[in-house]
Amino acid sequence: MKVGFERKVIAFSIVTTVGVILIHALSMMLRKTWVPDAIPAAHEFVFAATAAMLVSLGLSLRWSGLIPQIIGALSSSTAAAVVLALAVDSLQSAVLAVPIVCLPAALIAHRMSERLPVWLDGTYQRFPVRSILWALLMLITVTQTSRLSSWVTDSNEEWMITTDHPLFAGHLCMTAYIYAADLNRQGVANIYDRDHYPGMNPEAVVNTSIANLNPEDPYQYPPQFLLLPRLAIALTDDFEVIKIFWLLVQALFFGFLAWSVARFIGGEVGLRAALLIPLLWISFPVLSNLQYGQFHLMSILLAVAAMMWFARGKMHIGGAALAFAVLSKAAPGILLIYLLARRRWRELGWTLAYVAAFSFLALAIIGPQPFEAFFAYQLPSLQDGSAFAFDAVWPELRNLIIAGNQSPFAFIQKLDALGIPGMTASLAKFTHLFYTLVVVAFAFIASRIEGDRHRQLLIWLALLNLAAMISKGAWGDYIPIGTIWLMTFMVKDMWSTVRQRVLMAVMWVFMFLSLGVLPLPGLDNPTVFISLAGIGMLLTIGFNMWIIYRRPAEIPAEPTAQ
Repeated sequence: MKVGFERKVIAFSIVTTVGVILIHALSMMLRKTWVPDAIPAAHEFVFAATAAMLVSLGLSLRWSGLIPQIIGALSSSTAAAVVLALAVDSLQSAVLAVPIVCLPAALIAHRMSERLPVWLDGTYQRFPVRSILWALLMLITVTQTSRLSSWVTDSNEEWMITTDHPLFAGHLCMTAYIYAADLNRQGVANIYDRDHYPGMNPEAVVNTSIANLNPEDPYQYPPQFLLLPRLAIALTDDFEVIKIFWLLVQALFFGFLAWSVARFIGGEVGLRAALLIPLLWISFPVLSNLQYGQFHLMSILLAVAAMMWFARGKMHIGGAALAFAVLSKAAPGILLIYLLARRRWRELGWTLAYVAAFSFLALAIIGPQPFEAFFAYQLPSLQDGSAFAFDAVWPELRNLIIAGNQSPFAFIQKLDALGIPGMTASLAKFTHLFYTLVVVAFAFIASRIEGDRHRQLLIWLALLNLAAMISKGAWGDYIPIGTIWLMTFMVKDMWSTVRQRVLMAVMWVFMFLSLGVLPLPGLDNPTVFISLAGIGMLLTIGFNMWIIYRRPAEIPAEPTAQ
């Protein structure tokens, strides 16, 4: 059966998005192996990869069959590599990444197009406006991914999200992961000591064995999480290589898990959510998360996927996924309370078993000292908020830091910055405690709610979103990710009344643009952007609470995907 051009375009767009990152990763390895002094040529590789995939797409629309596809993909990618090698000096070895990636990428795109639903053929004739809008969305997706991948490959490239402020434009959270792993490998007893990290102590002396690593923020995670960065530095001692491959891993996991969850929901709701995956990917919070190398996106994906696997009876993979999510971020822990309240003993048992397994593995690899430092040094700092007291270290950035923090703890600080009297540290701590108890109570309330897969998914995401703001360092750059993902499953439901449409539009503006990334262009007045950030926080909390309290009957059941 002939494959329509709609399916071809969709498949090639998806594969090209990932292919660009893979080419950057492979070309960097080849360049560092053979010609370390060669320029990264990040943008040039994007043009070469895109041109090769476009030519391969055009040829596939005219010729069918495996042999013509191989010839077309090989010739187009080889030609692009030759042009790139002639245009940029010292890239003769690195350009091999183009045909190495583009040939299998084109073949995968061909096979993917054949497996996409047949009803996609003729979509342009049936829904021309929607088809054009979705095509533009995919064009933006490829463009933004290429810009992001280029910046990760070469941080000297000018690429920013909403502002050129150095606090945001060049920030990297993942330096803390790699530096902590490096300190642990060197035998440092307290990897949490903030005197190791320039972001918390400007006088800190950096002692690292990782090339191209410039540490910033302090390490804030449980010791078990070190398994991931320890694996990374065991494979390479070059931070530039780690950065681009971490972006590739995140992109692959994001695509697979987001699509799997949409397919799990099925029906029209799942279809809409699947079509909106590119929109989720290019939202500013997700792009910020990917640029920073933050683990928040992965923790949300793993937590939701774990609940999905539990629902399918896959206890092993579900328990492992939720266990690692819990050991990386505090927010997924709310799902343990949810499972406990629902008396889902098997799911709890498998999760706790994997928590123990990861803990023993970490103890064997990193030793007992990080565990001792976490409980004796880091945990008290997390509880009193001093672990996130960046505003005390950098007073000139206090307004930006307070505005960016979306936790209820920081909400009191926002009110204090706006000049409202009585906003003390004691009140901030009480507000944090009260909010924590409310979220726990909502987990028990949610456990009593029955419903189909759609309803349960909304509850999982809403609980995760509420729990993510318990942290006293809930940065608005990436905290809205879960709420945006939730909204992709609410498009149909929120289209029934004018009031719901307005609410959805307001939420999309605040969450998609992520007003935690401040100051936005033109918003130079601290009163304005602190107020907007506070409104965004209240909207996030209120919307997710409303999702849980919403009557199940208002959310129509959807048939499951086959």
